[in-house]
Parts: sequence; C-alpha cells; structure tokens
Amino acid sequence: MKKIMYLFMLLAVLVACGKAKTMPQEAIDETAVEGSTITEPVAEDLVVNEQVIEEPVVDNGAGALAPDAMPAPDSEPGMETPSAEGEGSMIVATDGSVSLGRRAFVPSEVSMAVGDEITVKNTDTIPHSLAMKGDPEFRERLASEGMWSTSFDTVGVYEIYDTGSKAPLKIIVK
Repeated sequence: MKKIMYLFMLLAVLVACGKAKTMPQEAIDETAVEGSTITEPVAEDLVVNEQVIEEPVVDNGAGALAPDAMPAPDSEPGMETPSAEGEGSMIVATDGSVSLGRRAFVPSEVSMAVGDEITVKNTDTIPHSLAMKGDPEFRERLASEGMWSTSFDTVGVYEIYDTGSKAPLKIIVK
C-alpha cells in the first residue's frame, strides 16, 4: 500500500512539474522585438555611408515586411539608389558596397567596371554563407558585421547567393 501511495505522490509531482507556462507568440518568435507584437512593424536598419539609421517597415499585405516608402536621397557622385525588391537591411551603394541583411542583398543588382572592387557587409545579427553560381569551389562565410570584398577581371554577369535565401546578388561587370 505504501508503494502505491508513493507512486501516486510521484505521479502528482510529475504532473505538476509538467505543466508549462504558455508564452505569448511574440516572446518566442524570432522576429519579435521586445514590447511589440507580431502585427506591429519591426524597425529595419538603413545603412547610409556606413551609418546605421532606424527605418520603419510596414506589412505589405503579402505576409512580408517591406520598408516604408522614403524619398530618394540627394544625388551625389558614385551613389546609386537601392532596389526595394528584397527584405532586410538597405544600403545606398557607394563604390560597390552591398549589404546582406535579413534574407536579402541590398541592392540586389550592382553594375561595375572590370577591376573595380565590390564589398558585401553582413548587417544581420547571424552569420551568412555565400556561394557563387557556376563556381562550386566558392564558399565564403560572413560573421555578423563581417565583410567580403573582391574584384572581377572578366566582363560578365556573376550571381552570389546567400545559401539561406533564394534571391541572388547580381553583379554586372562591364
């Protein structure tokens, strides 16, 4: 009889310990920001000439967050306006600069001359791995805030992929 009582007590303790507190979805969602909910916009980073500026984003209705529309920057020599196709951090490309943030390269297409240098900076908080279409030997791992630079000696179109994303960085070398 004592064994049965011990078993019931043990079972009661196990049941009591097994009850977990439920956490709100925003507390466990990777994209949630402290104090926000899933339906609230999350701020994205805007990198202009290597200065980080908070940029609000809005739900574009397709279940993805898109940067708020903003006026084009004043034109300066060597500056290109980024494409708004990708999600993630945005950068105004100056002298072949590209950012790699949450799931996308920005800008997603860069034109450059043979011998010019291009730099890709990981603006995300997690590492990313790069691969080049047509070159199975090319593998580059970028730590958070890490950078990769290269130049191309041959005219052509090169596609760099973040292995966790489907959208490539298209580099057009003229």
